[in-house]
Amino acid sequence: MRDNLKFISDHTELFGKLLNQTFDALLVSKLRGSDLETVFANQTYYSISGLSEDDVIGSHPRITASTTSANNLYDSILTHFKKDTLFETECTCLNKAGSPFWAIIKSFPLNAGDEKFCVTIIKEITIRKKRENELKKALQEAESSKIVKEKFLANMSHEMRTPLNGILGMTQLLEGKDLDEENADYVEEIKLSAENLLAIVNDILEFNFLKSTHFKLENRKFNIRKLLRQVVDNIRNQTEEKGLDLELVISENVPEYLVGDSVRLSQIVMNILSNSIKFTKDGEIAIIVTNRDTENGKIPIELKIKDTGIGIPESMINNIFESFSQSSKSTSYKFGGTGLGLSVVKQLVGYMDGKIDVESTEGVGTSVSLRIPFYLPEKAVDFKTLKSSETDSKKESFSGHKILIVDDYTVNRRIVKGMLKKLGVDADEAEDGSTALEMVDQNVYSAIFMDVHMPGMGGLEATRRIREHDDESKRNVPIIAITASVLDRDIKECKQAGMDGFIAKPFTYDELYSSFKEFIKNGRSANSKTASESNDSSGLDLNNLYELTGGDKELLKEIMELFLDQTPGLMSKVLTHFKSNEYDKVKEFSHTLKPTFTYVGMDKATELAEQIELMAGENNPDAEKLEELINEMNTICTQAIDKVKNARSSMS
Repeated sequence: MRDNLKFISDHTELFGKLLNQTFDALLVSKLRGSDLETVFANQTYYSISGLSEDDVIGSHPRITASTTSANNLYDSILTHFKKDTLFETECTCLNKAGSPFWAIIKSFPLNAGDEKFCVTIIKEITIRKKRENELKKALQEAESSKIVKEKFLANMSHEMRTPLNGILGMTQLLEGKDLDEENADYVEEIKLSAENLLAIVNDILEFNFLKSTHFKLENRKFNIRKLLRQVVDNIRNQTEEKGLDLELVISENVPEYLVGDSVRLSQIVMNILSNSIKFTKDGEIAIIVTNRDTENGKIPIELKIKDTGIGIPESMINNIFESFSQSSKSTSYKFGGTGLGLSVVKQLVGYMDGKIDVESTEGVGTSVSLRIPFYLPEKAVDFKTLKSSETDSKKESFSGHKILIVDDYTVNRRIVKGMLKKLGVDADEAEDGSTALEMVDQNVYSAIFMDVHMPGMGGLEATRRIREHDDESKRNVPIIAITASVLDRDIKECKQAGMDGFIAKPFTYDELYSSFKEFIKNGRSANSKTASESNDSSGLDLNNLYELTGGDKELLKEIMELFLDQTPGLMSKVLTHFKSNEYDKVKEFSHTLKPTFTYVGMDKATELAEQIELMAGENNPDAEKLEELINEMNTICTQAIDKVKNARSSMS
């Protein structure tokens, strides 16, 4: 240290120049009587402020040309200097010319020998603030875009799934009738076409559908010859309009029946055929189907789809499976399309453990080869047929039970009523939430099937009202949502309102039967938590505590008691100090709460505490936003405290 001081004293000119070359502005002032007077300012300060030496030396430390702001800042600097404390703030300043700039101000006392100085550092952050504001604006626009997207998807879901539910529902009711072979075939073709349309709707509704955890394959027994003929028949009009020959050739060695996802297979073939038709001006398209020897209980089916279209340049073949990719821009302009087709096909083939290859010669045509393994019916387990997986005779009868169907769409009510009638269940109908509440008052129901979106009182509000009913038996009636809204947000809203189950439109007879059977046999505990737990958003998982303690019951009790002892008081202090606008204290106690939340696995509460701590530490925090975060954290805390109390009581 002594050597450093000697070096400084020997090189005062060097350090004088260094002070003038620093990026941050520097003011040094000294107490004269009861006021501070500036005794030094570096060159950076003069550059930022636009002031001259005559304006600065001998005057109060001036941060901004704005008189009111300058006086307020000076008072704060002087007060902290007299208390020997640090003053720090972020604010907008004006230079002498009236141009605004953002700065971080830091002022602190510094002793040098017998003298005491006030050092004020001014760091200009105008560019940083500009970028922050641009980022904030971009985030707001992105959030706004996300909200618009979600509303669009919700509306699309409801508008498209509702009529689809009518088609599929009525088809399933027809399947239960005594139909001759010709009419049974018609019904099966209607059902397959509707299921194909539903698969397309699902992909539209979820932009990342194939990458989401919701995607799963459906194993069912199907006739591959009939399925491919239906696909070809559905698309034949398009080939005839263009004068193209369309040929389907299936080897006699290919088994009649297979087990796998027939809907996805038809989607794959339809997508490739649509591409072939789009890019083939004249000539033919052929589908050739063969099979390989059985491997690991599965038989690989090979499909080759050949066309005499424009072909693909060799340099582009490796890129055609990428999203939004076509062989050239002119192709897109001439033939249209998004370029998503083969990308989706490749993902579907991958999910089905298959392979896809493309061979093409520009100007000659393209050949797409698929190899997808399927089970043989005698080797497969747990698969469905195109018709209901259980015959009505095998399904349990629920004669004597009465249910309420609440839906504004008459067809939907008829479908549910018709399906449950097969089980011996009586049904009442209501077209909105208000009517449903009146009928709940007047009747006793074993279960309620509730639509979510209805004119007037919707299903969510009706469910909340039922959960507040004075009669315990009516209050605890199982309520199953039947809705065309299938986004994660919609499912969460149903649970929060107090609904116990969720069936997406269109639904099958088996899905309705399984859901009803579970609730009739097991009550609300079948697929739901208790009413209080269904509204629990604390995120607290007591399994985390059990794992944390390694099964030590005494240690577990100690951690629970520590949580119950500390958390309510700390949360109360956050609320109290916020009401008193003591943001520094809000910051302090939010910081203290973070590790408390962490050790009980409350990730959401930890995140909120961190956001509150950061926001409360700002110079002028957004009080409205801060209150919203604090209230959310308080709700989570209250739920977690109740949960831990109940768990602790059960251990006594």
